[in-house]
Amino acid sequence: MKKNLVRFIALFAAAVILTGAAVFPEGAVSAADPSGVISVNGYGRIALKPDTAILTIGVRSRAETAEAAYNESALKINAVIAAIGKAGVSDVRTAEHSLYQEYERMAHKPSVFTAVTMLRAALTDLDLLPEVYAAAVAAGANADSGLQFSIKDRAAADAAALSLAADDAGKKAAAIARSLGLTLGAPVEVTESLTFGGEIYRALAGAEGGADMKAAVRENIKAGEIEVEARLSVKYRY
Repeated sequence: MKKNLVRFIALFAAAVILTGAAVFPEGAVSAADPSGVISVNGYGRIALKPDTAILTIGVRSRAETAEAAYNESALKINAVIAAIGKAGVSDVRTAEHSLYQEYERMAHKPSVFTAVTMLRAALTDLDLLPEVYAAAVAAGANADSGLQFSIKDRAAADAAALSLAADDAGKKAAAIARSLGLTLGAPVEVTESLTFGGEIYRALAGAEGGADMKAAVRENIKAGEIEVEARLSVKYRY
């Protein structure tokens, strides 16, 4: 048994010497490997003030018949659209519309009909937000599925974050190559990942339109910042 083991080790060593083969863990640097690569990760992050707010607000109506629920919802949503437009927002479109019958679980029988119409209003002047919100509520809006802040030029924000990540990756690769006495070549493989963080706020409670609603929006809703993060995995030839 011992003789066989010694013979195997000797044969393996001879094979390595003859072929020049060597085993390296993934991502390791081998100066003897002419096709070797240095693998690094780069990170970039930018934070921007939002310049757009997307408000999703609408009307939920309940009635004994489907027709009555629909008609009430239609009447109110038209008033809400007019109020939002009067407050200074022209980009308003329907985000959702549904009509369904509710069901009483305890009584095991159908109940009233509910009609829901939600609007998507895009504001490019964030100072109008309190006025728009209050006007919509005063006109009959009673459902709010969220407010999200964003930026118009998403492509420019992504490019800026990616540029920072590429610079970070390049510096890391250069430092590794310099410390190992290698000549860094061009990147041969790049994979990227982007995350975009728009802040979302839910409905306000305890106000019923007018000055109180405007004050509540100003006090409780803050735009904050939009974060764009870029991550790159880069392989450089050396």
